[in-house]
Amino acid sequence: MSRKRIFTGGLFDGRGRPQPLKLSKPAAHIITPEKKIQEAFIAWRDMFKRDFPILHAVFAVPNGYWTENKSYAAAMVRQGLTRGVQDVICLAPSADGTYHGLLIEFKTEDKRSVQSDDQIFFHEFFAGLGYRTEVCRSWWAAGALVNEHLQIRVPVYGK
Repeated sequence: MSRKRIFTGGLFDGRGRPQPLKLSKPAAHIITPEKKIQEAFIAWRDMFKRDFPILHAVFAVPNGYWTENKSYAAAMVRQGLTRGVQDVICLAPSADGTYHGLLIEFKTEDKRSVQSDDQIFFHEFFAGLGYRTEVCRSWWAAGALVNEHLQIRVPVYGK
């Protein structure tokens, strides 16, 4: 005596045919224009870090990335995620010895795109500790800044 099994619920429509998953709430991926500038800058760094190993000293800070998963966001804060810290850090000192390192905050060219109070605090705080802190409004401006800071000649092609 063989019984035919009919799957119901989940991926099946009751007749045994798979159905696409339906999310109760669409997943939100917030990619701001500032993050797009940062992505382009990091792509530039990745393209040239093999030929210029000093570019390994340049990396992104995951601040500004917030998730809808509240427990994950809370865990990130407990692990040290701090609002206002610059987007990209270069831990190599300037070639002329003036600065301990370089910190870059990305903003768009829109005049309304300004630093928050937390960002201004860290901008001034790190500048007081001997770090160069700058706001860049394009990836190529950041690339030129890194070239200047490290006194290297990585190609930068921008506007």
